Amino acid sequence: MNESAAPASPSSPGPPKVSVIVGAYRRERYLPAALESVLAQTVPRESFELVVTKNFRSESLDRAILKAGAISLVDDDPHIGPWLSRAVGRSHAPLVAFLDDDDEWERDRLQRVLAVWEAHPDLGYYRNRVVVVDEAGAPVPRQRWGTHEIEAALNSAGPLWVPGKEKVAHLAEVKRLHPLFNSSSIVVRRELFNGELGERFRETVPVPRRRRRAVRVVF
Repeated sequence: MNESAAPASPSSPGPPKVSVIVGAYRRERYLPAALESVLAQTVPRESFELVVTKNFRSESLDRAILKAGAISLVDDDPHIGPWLSRAVGRSHAPLVAFLDDDDEWERDRLQRVLAVWEAHPDLGYYRNRVVVVDEAGAPVPRQRWGTHEIEAALNSAGPLWVPGKEKVAHLAEVKRLHPLFNSSSIVVRRELFNGELGERFRETVPVPRRRRRAVRVVF
């Protein structure tokens, strides 16, 4: 694994609140739009750190990543668990958010995430709704969404708060909602990567190869 990082700012106002991990594997085309959606967030830039991990080099993209003040990793491990875990290991904020290269965030996504954590400081895991978009990034009409892309239970039940110390007690409710766990809609507390959960995460399957059937993450 190779790494590049932008020079640290001597006037940094404080530690970031969220680590944003963007991953791209064998695909460069959509990554600029994903990065743009992160950099366009309504929260101050210093409130989040950005780590981009990919298995290829691109002179133009690498320049843009460094210009954005991000850490750039080149890692060709085909297993998504270890691949993302190494990126998480290069970050430091108490919350960790993920974004796949072919997905995008709404501009106020991190603002809403931080508001949720401020209201529920003991939260361990958070996810939110998505909108399916096509190859050009345009919203796909809901009637054309696949059954696996519609989460009726989430829309009807609303948020499910799962405090970090009560995960086991809420497993039945989580299972009832049948969440799809799109990684681009997930934010977790960093401590959850320690212990057994972190080990299971690192043992996950190879990075999927897929055509773009992307999502735009909304609240």
